[in-house]
Parts: sequence; structure tokens; C-alpha cells
Amino acid sequence: MKRTVPYFLLLVLAAVSPAFDATAAPWKFVVMSDSQSGGDDNENGVSTRTCGAVAKDVAANIKPDLVLFTGDLVQGAGDEAGLESQLMTFRKTMAPVYEAKIPVYAIRGSHDTGPNEYRPWGPAVWNKVFSGPYAMPANGPDGEKGCTYSVDHKNAKFIGLECYTKLDTMTVNLPWLKKQLDANTQPHVFAFSHTQVKRVEHTESLDNYPAIRNPLVAMLRAAGARTYFCGHMHLANVTALNDTAADPQGKSLDDDFFQVICPTAGRKFYIWPGKYVGNPIPGLKPRLIINRSRRPGYTVVTVDGPAVDIKFMLQSGEKFDSLPALTYTVKGSATTKPAATQPAGN
Repeated sequence: MKRTVPYFLLLVLAAVSPAFDATAAPWKFVVMSDSQSGGDDNENGVSTRTCGAVAKDVAANIKPDLVLFTGDLVQGAGDEAGLESQLMTFRKTMAPVYEAKIPVYAIRGSHDTGPNEYRPWGPAVWNKVFSGPYAMPANGPDGEKGCTYSVDHKNAKFIGLECYTKLDTMTVNLPWLKKQLDANTQPHVFAFSHTQVKRVEHTESLDNYPAIRNPLVAMLRAAGARTYFCGHMHLANVTALNDTAADPQGKSLDDDFFQVICPTAGRKFYIWPGKYVGNPIPGLKPRLIINRSRRPGYTVVTVDGPAVDIKFMLQSGEKFDSLPALTYTVKGSATTKPAATQPAGN
């Protein structure tokens, strides 16, 4: 039987969520994705020119507290030695960020797991490359350490979710996630993984596995999370998943859950025709907030007390243009920025 999180329960949970420190200064984090080789930008499986330009801009101009990377760091290889070499090239390409002492928290994408995402290798190569000062947190479940994990920073909890751990399917470790959310004391919760929870064109996503995806979204919403970051689509897209019980007419974003697809840090681009397909999420209806394609870049998130501001930084020649996307608070009152909206696929 399908179950949804009752709206009154979400209100109760929100009412008892941790308080904000009114004196805390705003802070920023960056989300990057999909730097695997594409077009004419290919050095050992990595779009080194494009990803390198992103890394330099992030380190020099944004100076965030941390960087999340939602997977597909590399193109992938036919053997573990080749994959290790490619991941080392990625690490070298991200040198401006590492040298600025900005921690990078990455999770594996479909190209980072081996020659076939449905025949994934274990995390040994991943954890070999990302070891020592480059290591991911090791607080994940058995068999996924370094690939699934959580990080607390200031007033936020970040949860990185590996979805390529089993043969012939995508999955998320829901029991581990529940324990993390139950123990959380941070007012902001940000989840990130490689694929979408609501399908936007690409045929392979968690949307194809509603038995995993539906409780995943319900758990995150019940814990007060408003945003799920992902990649895989190589475009900049924000989809609001409208709470149809709280807002049947879809007139407000106050109770919505947001899927933010981060622009590619490489040169491989997809185009979305603007039609949502796939399996519905109980109680939530998708609607487009913003869509941009054919431009690489990254995502900047500013946290200021209960307020969250999200913008895309899209490459234009030697510079990156700021494209405001979304502003919300964890207690509601979310608003889009009208100048940023446009028809899908442009």
C-alpha cells in the first residue's frame, strides 16, 4: 500500500526543528557535477579545460566553505587501473579548490563505478584515490563507506547518497538514511546524489524505482529537507515538487520540495523538451522553475539563517554569469526569482 507523509505531521516536525542562531553569519557552498569528457574537451576521461575553469572560478571568486560533487567525475574505464588513473586526473584538475583548503565531498555517478553502472565495482579504487587529505567521510553503511556518508557543517547536515551499489538496479540505503535523519540536530538538511528523483528526460534515474524513491523523498521531507541536488542530465534545472495537499492549486512554493539538477562541469550537453515523464511521487506534482542547457557551470548556495538562496553560475567565454534560480526558507515563504524563468529547452 502506498503511503505519503501526512501534512499535519510535516508541520509538527517543522515546529520542533532546531532553532537558528540569529547572530550567525551567512555562508556558502558550491555544487558541481558531471565533469567527464565530452566534445573536444577530453584528457584521460575528464573535461580538464572546463572543469579546471570551474575549479579556478570557485576557488578565486566564490570561496565557499565546501564543495559537493554529485558524480560522474570521469568517463569511466574498462579496468580498475584505468579508472584509478582517470580519478587521479580529476583530482589534479580540481587542484585550485584543494589548494584553497576547500573540502570536496563527492559521490560516485554512473561513470565512476566501472565499465557498466549495473555491474559496479566496489569502492576500493574510489577510496584509494580519495584517501588521506582527499578522503570522504567514513560514517556510511558497510560496503558503502566513502561513497555514502553525512557531514555536519555550521547549521546544516549534508547527506551524500550512493545509488550504484547493487547489480542490475539503483538503490539507496534507506535504513542508514533514517538513522542519520532521526539523529539530526541541524535545521538545514541537504541531500545529494547522482540521479534525479523526478525524471527529467534521462531514462535512467531513481524515478524508475518508486519503491526506493518514494520513501526516500518522504523521509527527507519529514526531516525538514527542502532540496535534493543531483546531476546526470548535464543541464541547469530546478523542479518544484508541489505538495498537492497543502497547496492544491499550486500557487505557492512554501511547502514544495525542490530537485536541483546542477549544470555540467564538462562539455557534454543534454536538452530537455520540457515534459515530465516517469512514475508519479505520491502527493507531489512537478512544475518547472528554471531550465538552461548547453552551458557548463556550477551551483552556488548561500545559507543565511533559515533562508537559502540558490543560483547557477554558467560559463560565458572566460567568465561565469550568475543566474538566480530559487530562494526559500526552511519554514516556508519560498519564492522564485521571476527574471530567471524561461521555457524549457532554451
